[in-house]
Amino acid sequence: MTLVACIDCGAEARAAFARVPKDANYVSAAPPDAPHPGDSGYLIMRCPACDSCFLHPDYFAESQAVYSTERYYRGYFPDNIHTGGGPAPYGGTSALRRRLYTAKARALLDAAGLAPVDLRALEIGCGAGDLVDGMSRLGVEVIGVDVSADTLGARERGLDIRQGRVEEMDQPAGGFGLIYTVQVFEHIPDLGPTLAAAHRLLAEDGRLVVVVPNDLEGYRARRFHRIWWMIPPLHVRYFTARSLETVFARHGFRLETLKTEGQIGDDVSALVRWRLKHAGLDGVARSRAFRLAEQAATHALLKPVDYALSAAGRHANYLAVFRRAAGGL
Repeated sequence: MTLVACIDCGAEARAAFARVPKDANYVSAAPPDAPHPGDSGYLIMRCPACDSCFLHPDYFAESQAVYSTERYYRGYFPDNIHTGGGPAPYGGTSALRRRLYTAKARALLDAAGLAPVDLRALEIGCGAGDLVDGMSRLGVEVIGVDVSADTLGARERGLDIRQGRVEEMDQPAGGFGLIYTVQVFEHIPDLGPTLAAAHRLLAEDGRLVVVVPNDLEGYRARRFHRIWWMIPPLHVRYFTARSLETVFARHGFRLETLKTEGQIGDDVSALVRWRLKHAGLDGVARSRAFRLAEQAATHALLKPVDYALSAAGRHANYLAVFRRAAGGL
C-alpha cells in the first residue's frame, strides 16, 4: 500500500486515483493496495483528515516542468475528451469577448458581495488579462499578476499586469479589497506562500474569491466512471467542499460562502468534437462555423440544467469566498 504524508496537514494519505499509463486518457479509482506506479503512471492521494486530494509528491518536479515543454502548448493528452490540458488559445479582443469577461467579472463581484466603486482588486494568475480587462471596465482599480509570458501582450493592451509571483509583489499590506483567482490553485503544490501573500495583501474586511474545478463531487464524478477531466500532472490538486474549508483555514482564511457553477454545454461540446474526430470528421469539428453553431445551441438549450446543477452543488467548478479569519495567521 502506498502512503505519504498529506501536503497540507501532515496526516497519512492513501492512494485514491491513478492514471496508468501516464498517457492514458482516463483517471480511474485506485485499489486500496495500489503500489507506487513509478514511471508507469500517476498516483493521486487523498487525506482522510483534511480531505486534501493531491498528486503524489514524487511527481511535483515533473508537474512544474510541464509548462516549459512544447507538448503542453500543443495539448498534453491529445486524444482526451478534455481539450488536452494546454492553455486555451488567446481569443483576441472582440466586442463579444469583452462583454463575456465583463459579465464574468460582475459575477465574481456579486459572489463576493462587493461593489466596483472605490474597489482595489488583485488577480492571481491573470494570464492574458481578459478578466482584468473585465474588472477595469466595471470601474475596479485592478492589478493582475502571472508568471507566464502572456502578461506582455496584456500590458500592450494597456492593462496593469505584473509578470512574476504574488509573493514577490511590492504592494502595501491590506491594500486590496478583493483578491481573486480562477482555475489556478489546482496547479500549485504548496499553497502556503501564495496564501500567505494573499493574507498580507488583503484588507481586513476584504474577500478572497477562488474558482477551482469540482472534480470529485460534481455531476461528472456521478455520471462518468472513467474520469477524463482529471489531468495529472498538469493539475496537482483536486478540491472538495471539505478541503476548501480545512486547507484554507490553516492559512488564516474563513470560508464564507461556497457554490458551484459552470456550463454543461462545454462538456457536451467537448464530447461532440471528440466523437467527430474519431469518426474522421475532425475538420468539421475544428471549423469556426460548426463551433459557433454547436456551442450556441448546447449552451442555450442546457441553461436550465446549469441552474439545476448549481442549485444542487454538483456543477463543474467551485466558487469559494473567503474572509480573513479572526486573529489572522
